[in-house]
Amino acid sequence: MPGGSSGRSGKHYRSLGLKSKEARLNLAVDMSSTVTALAIESIRDQHPGISRAKLLELARRRFRSGRAR
Repeated sequence: MPGGSSGRSGKHYRSLGLKSKEARLNLAVDMSSTVTALAIESIRDQHPGISRAKLLELARRRFRSGRAR
């Protein structure tokens, strides 16, 4: 939905009780933070003792590739 929201998506947001653009933005930021934290923890679980530099490298690679594990 580049450039704005369609009527259907607006209806969907209202059904979630989200009335303002700010509320929708806050929800998107929260969801993004959650996905990032889950990805980081998944990498840590797969690579115990991983260095911070390597962790960040693998996280960037995962997000660039669009992989969902």
